[in-house]
Amino acid sequence: AGEAALDEAAAGALDPRRCRPLDVHVSITIHDIQAHLVKNCSENEPPCPVVLIERFGFEMDKSFRETKLQLLLSPSILVSSNNLSRTNPNNSGVLYQGHLMLSSFQLRGHGFFSDANRAADEDTIEYAWMMELQLGQLTGRLTLPQLYQVVSSLETLLLLICDSENELTPPNPTKQCHHGLNDVQCPETDLALKYRCPTPNEIKYRMVRVAIDLIDLYVADSNTTLQTCVTPVRLSFCNLHGPGVATGITGLLPSIKLVLYTQTNMQTGVHHHSNSSNSSQSKVVDNDNWVGVGSVSLGPVLIEAADVLPQSPKNLHLVQQKFLKLHDEKTKRLWFMWPTEGKGTQCGCLGGCAFFGSNRNGPSFLKPSASDLAEGVNVAAFNVIETGGEYGYGQSLLLPGQLVFHTPPYGRHVRLQAPRPERPERPERP
Repeated sequence: AGEAALDEAAAGALDPRRCRPLDVHVSITIHDIQAHLVKNCSENEPPCPVVLIERFGFEMDKSFRETKLQLLLSPSILVSSNNLSRTNPNNSGVLYQGHLMLSSFQLRGHGFFSDANRAADEDTIEYAWMMELQLGQLTGRLTLPQLYQVVSSLETLLLLICDSENELTPPNPTKQCHHGLNDVQCPETDLALKYRCPTPNEIKYRMVRVAIDLIDLYVADSNTTLQTCVTPVRLSFCNLHGPGVATGITGLLPSIKLVLYTQTNMQTGVHHHSNSSNSSQSKVVDNDNWVGVGSVSLGPVLIEAADVLPQSPKNLHLVQQKFLKLHDEKTKRLWFMWPTEGKGTQCGCLGGCAFFGSNRNGPSFLKPSASDLAEGVNVAAFNVIETGGEYGYGQSLLLPGQLVFHTPPYGRHVRLQAPRPERPERPERP
């Protein structure tokens, strides 16, 4: 047996069982989460903001050609407090604690993989990665100190995420180019021109879409409140945003409204009541009235920004185009790379790729309308699509025709106690 194994290795034969692909399915659901947004603070400063989440769901479906994952949050509440004393004692208790509430949140990621020009014992190449973030209604009331606490905590979290010291060190520090070779030893590398053959991570297609149904925030003080209402919000980004440009970003704010309110205390009436000694007492009832003193409305606001194609020695955009066509030729999932196929010529932000099926949210992403809710497009409303390969908001990747949160109030009815099994009837005696 040992001699046979040596002969097999000498002949260069490869057992395909050692390189067979594996499908991975992951499903995680966590209930009743309490998280703290940490920040640097002293004993005299208010505590860290607290986030309360009813349910957290994560699913991943990984196969040889693609990887799909999604993260879903049920209604979430952020509570922030401050220790500042207010001049108005009637409102000090109300303003002491502020809150933000997010009705729903969904993050989806889709990666395309290819084995073109790869050996059987080599990993497949991820040549495209796309993400979509959908948020429901973000509402709440905060004071400026409370808003500062939230921003400071998020800034600390972002710093920890982006800090290079917290990155995992790869076991092989040598970078491999998209040909699978050492980027220094690759024939395409030209050290005289200071050009190194790029890695797959540097030239793969990237896309990010963000959709928010509504932002309605009140920044309150002791006697004034500023309301900011934006509906909806659309933001898209990709590194092949259009002809003649590389990385680009597009933002759309159809409606923006700012309203300033001030508080007036008015005496609405006098109430009399009597006690047992027949002596009457009167009490003046104060009613807090909020009066709008100014408002600003504008929209739609369209934001466009893009980078021109870089002037590199080897024309990096041509290298990227060749790389994407090589790995997408077999499946043709990046439709904008194949205009003759008739599936679309726009970038993936506007539906030009096979993101979670037919990319239902793409074509109308920058064209919000009143029919979006009925069609279940670009709206954070739970729905199930029966068509195979298509996924509605909150629909499970692993359970066909079901939601990730398939218990009340999201899906079918569930009893607190299981029904008792019926007793079998006794056979009649002869």
